[in-house]
Amino acid sequence: MRENLEKSTLRVVGLRQVLRAIREEKALKVYLADDAEENMRMQLLEAAEQKQVPLCKVNSMRALAHLCNVDVPASCAAVLTDAKNT
Repeated sequence: MRENLEKSTLRVVGLRQVLRAIREEKALKVYLADDAEENMRMQLLEAAEQKQVPLCKVNSMRALAHLCNVDVPASCAAVLTDAKNT
């Protein structure tokens, strides 16, 4: 599961970008850190459920950042269907 996120170049990181990808039906799978703030977690869980996007939990924001190759902790990320128009 997580190897998809690590290997994918078609991904977004961060709440706003992930919510937009879900809303625009471009998210194939959403990754959510267990230690993300509760209000963020609820927003993502609700959006992913509404659009029927699979959700994968990651142990921590630091672990998710490592998977995404970003330098700052990440609360969420998504693998995309298409990089265009995102």
